[in-house]
Amino acid sequence: MVKFFLMVLLVIPSLCRAQIENNSVLRKGLLRTQGTFSFGSLLDIKETGIYLNGNLEYYINQKISGRGDLYYHLKSTDNSLLKINHQLFSGGSYHINLGKEFDPYIGLQPGIALTQHSFYDRTTNLTPLLSSLIGFNYYAENWFHLFFDIRYVYGIHSPNHINEINISEIRLSFGLGFNLNTK
Repeated sequence: MVKFFLMVLLVIPSLCRAQIENNSVLRKGLLRTQGTFSFGSLLDIKETGIYLNGNLEYYINQKISGRGDLYYHLKSTDNSLLKINHQLFSGGSYHINLGKEFDPYIGLQPGIALTQHSFYDRTTNLTPLLSSLIGFNYYAENWFHLFFDIRYVYGIHSPNHINEINISEIRLSFGLGFNLNTK
């Protein structure tokens, strides 16, 4: 365990030097992470959900990145139809670099949801999802960024093919994220 901490202490200064030497944050090897609360509104039902959201993104080059997102459903409006609606997405994003600070992007991510109806069939189901997103990052420094994105999620909760619920949703996320240039 001590050897691990010594290795970490030796590696961190070299990563810091690499961050300072290169002015452009957006490049191959950028690893970004962010965590925030997200707010979603179901399209067919007048329900609003609150999620704890985290994601991890790796830039393959300045234009293409791979990204994974996790949404933990915290609460919905009173008398909501879904008791559980946790979601996991994985996919890619295309970045439209506008200088070294402003980074708009679009993305497509298939995913899966762990869902449970509040009233009818109380079994927990896996629901396939498809999601598109659009947003931007603003890199204020090499180490952190501000972000904002809008996500459209498409999915049908169908536990027994009788009580189907369209769980398509528009979701907003914004906050502060952190960067690490790995190359």
